[in-house]
Amino acid sequence: MPTKKLSGGGLAVGYIFHELPLVVRAAGGFFLQKSTVMIQKIAHILLFTLVFSSARADIFATVVAVVDGDTIKIRTDSGVHSIRFQSIDAPESNQEFGKESKEYLAALLVGQSVRVEVEKADGLFRLVGRVWLGEMDIEKEMLLAGLAWHYRQYNAEAPLAEAQTFAREARRGLWILEQPVAPWEWRKGVRPTKSAQRCYWASEERVLHNSACHFYETSRGYYTSRHSSYRDCQKCGGKSTE
Repeated sequence: MPTKKLSGGGLAVGYIFHELPLVVRAAGGFFLQKSTVMIQKIAHILLFTLVFSSARADIFATVVAVVDGDTIKIRTDSGVHSIRFQSIDAPESNQEFGKESKEYLAALLVGQSVRVEVEKADGLFRLVGRVWLGEMDIEKEMLLAGLAWHYRQYNAEAPLAEAQTFAREARRGLWILEQPVAPWEWRKGVRPTKSAQRCYWASEERVLHNSACHFYETSRGYYTSRHSSYRDCQKCGGKSTE
């Protein structure tokens, strides 16, 4: 499939977002003043109808915020846009590991320049696609960390399924839970009947930190309940103090 590479959203983005208000103003100033938000949403839809209808588009932009573990905001020349990851579903904010998922993604992406492979726009006026930080597939990274679920119904790629299997077998992140609940089930009201086990932060150097440690969540690593193969942190004591 051909790909359109658009820096900052491309000329069509700027044209739509700048010219559409003029068209609406000609139809009636009152409508323009009272419907600014709706105009932006209509422009958003037109953007994808006109620019991305025949080919996947790559947008190069800067991440300015993380909404949760599967949604970010990027800034382009045309403004700020919400990006919903296509292939993963992260825990909800009121769900176990929802906070950790958001914070992990924010540490990875906020302030970084990324490439977004846009596939479509959804019903919430968000762009849906894959996000890359250099050569890093962010969706795969979230799965490897155990901080998101693979959205198989939208993308059944083997590498993503394998990343989730790896995290589950290693009991990383949410997979330390005895009864992990998929976000799509959580949104239906499904709740676990058992609480989580003790959770530690394992750095890439295989050092174990407990929740009182300065390095808990601040070093590159992942959540785990296993600790036999890790060294305890010399500052916090790792598992020895809990």
